[in-house]
Amino acid sequence: MKTRKILLDVEEENEELNLGLIRLVKAFPEHELYFQLNALNPFKFSRISDVIFHGQYYDSHYSRFQTYLPDSKICLQCISNKPFQTLMQITPPELFSGEEEIKFLLDNFQDVDYLLKTSEPFDDFSLILHPENIMFPIQIFPLSPKEELYQVIQYYD
Repeated sequence: MKTRKILLDVEEENEELNLGLIRLVKAFPEHELYFQLNALNPFKFSRISDVIFHGQYYDSHYSRFQTYLPDSKICLQCISNKPFQTLMQITPPELFSGEEEIKFLLDNFQDVDYLLKTSEPFDDFSLILHPENIMFPIQIFPLSPKEELYQVIQYYD
């Protein structure tokens, strides 16, 4: 009897990533927001390396904070939607090059201040206590694996 190889077409499908969208009531310094979050919750956010988005003409730097929830063993990362620093790498050859100096991570949601990402498929962000006088309730946003931001987040994970 001849043995036949059975090839399995196992394709790793990336699932949607649920992000929490954080909108601030008014502009607050970053350190004040995280001070308030750390005071209300048992976990403590701390600054980690920035997310850097390399464009054709500009490099944008987005602040990133992280905490670890020991009870549920979940890691939370909070990334700013708007860059705190944009560096020009090459002068655009034309006036309207198509690349903006200020690039939002979620371009269609420029009113969003921060993106909240979890290490687990945990999308009940209501468990996070937040200062009501500083921020609105966290909104859940599904991010498709086809989007560029999904790849950036996976790279920094």
